[in-house]
Amino acid sequence: LTANITAGHLLMHLIGSATLATSTINLPSTLIIFTILILLTILEIA
Repeated sequence: LTANITAGHLLMHLIGSATLATSTINLPSTLIIFTILILLTILEIA
């Protein structure tokens, strides 16, 4: 359980960093990545 939470948190951190990096380049891909990040956050809380 602890490893699963840690891996999910790391994945969320990496996707968040990718979202910030691509937000300056192109907006449509940023919205897709941000949507995935929101879904992962909901999955992490549940």
